Order: sequence, then structure tokens, then C-alpha cells
Amino acid sequence: MVFRRLAPEKIDPFGRSGFGNLDRTGYDTFSRRDGSKVSGRPAHEISHNVRVISSRAGPLPQDSHRIKNSEEDKVSESNPMLTFVEGPIEGVEIRPLRFFHDKRGWLVEFFRDDEVAEDRQPVMGYVSSTLPGVSRGPHEHVDQTDGFAFIGPSDFKLYLWDSRPNSPTRGHKHVSIVGESNPAAVWIPPGVVHAYRNVGDVSGLVMNVPNRLYAGWGKKEPVDEIRHEEADPNPYPLD
Repeated sequence: MVFRRLAPEKIDPFGRSGFGNLDRTGYDTFSRRDGSKVSGRPAHEISHNVRVISSRAGPLPQDSHRIKNSEEDKVSESNPMLTFVEGPIEGVEIRPLRFFHDKRGWLVEFFRDDEVAEDRQPVMGYVSSTLPGVSRGPHEHVDQTDGFAFIGPSDFKLYLWDSRPNSPTRGHKHVSIVGESNPAAVWIPPGVVHAYRNVGDVSGLVMNVPNRLYAGWGKKEPVDEIRHEEADPNPYPLD
């Protein structure tokens, strides 16, 4: 499934004003390849268009907003009829993290330039707090690789689905517990749908060091994110 904005919008990098193409539910409306429409990411949480190739080192070329076939293929074509089975997912890397403790406290390395492939090297970082019982996702990216670090406090149930049309592990699903009881760095490539839920009793922190800038250089480009939370039926349920 490839989503496209039906009309241009005027929203700041964090979607705080000027909603563009809203349906009656207040969500952004997108079109599929077959011309049908679907509600996507909540407009109050997103800015600009959904499809993007964000720049690592500077502004994009003038014609970079155009979708090329090779870029479209990176988007997972969501199929409500696809049956997922547990299994590994190509391109996903889950690496245990080690804590170093001393009398001052502790330290943990969650990213090293010499341990990450060149096309996954981060260009920004952020940290989010998620309340107990709250989920984030499912969503996916067209071009962005996420580099999450789950180190606690609290534990998270991590969900991954591979519905990429050309992936050798298409139809695979991975679920694991990461966080305080199982510190881990998780690298998720473009097109792999992902979500996580705080399954602990306290607010949990998650760090992300993606390889693309949010909203592009100077926060002037479309946001690379396709959200599936409101899909009906939802092919990516969280149990």
C-alpha cells in the first residue's frame, strides 16, 4: 500500500496548525494505488506529506518529492489477508546491551559508529517517555531506518511485521520483550511495520537514533511515516 497526500497542506514541522486534507474523523486522508481512500496518521501529530526521502546531509534535490518506482517498492503493501507467522525478519538487528556499574552508577553504550552499517548511521537522536499500558505504532517508514535503544525503566513488548512485497521473510512476525529486564538496541529497516507497548508499571524511556532527519533538512520536508493505528481491519494487531 502506498499512501499519497491528496492535496498540499500548510503545517509546521510538528503539525501545530493549518490542517490540510482532513476527513470527518479529523484524520489525514490518503489514496491507495487503486484510487481508494483511507484515513492515516492523525493530523494533529504529523506535518507535510507522508511519503519522503529525507536528507542526511542537506536539502533534497528540487525534484526529490517525486515518487520513483524503486522508492515505492520500499513501502510495505499492507494486506489484511496476509497471515503472519513467527520468524526472523530480514534486515532487523536486535543486539543485547551491556551495563557497566560502579560506585557512581552505571553506563551503557547503545550506539557505536564502528558497529553500524554506513547506510544506518544516525543523523539525529531523541528520547520519548511512554506511560504504562500505552502503545506507540504500528507504523512504518519509506526510507528511514530506526535505531531504538530500550534500556529501562520499565519493559516494552516489541512487535515487528514484514509485509514488504519483495522480502524473503514476507509474512514473518517477531514479538519480544525489551527494556529493563532485557536491554537491547533494535535496528528496524524501511518498510518493516513496528510498534511497542509499555508492559511495566512505570513510565518507560525509549531512545531512537534514526538515519534520516525528522521532517528533513531544516524541518522543511515531508515526514517519512505511514501509520496503521486506525486501519480497519487492522492487519497489524497488538495482542
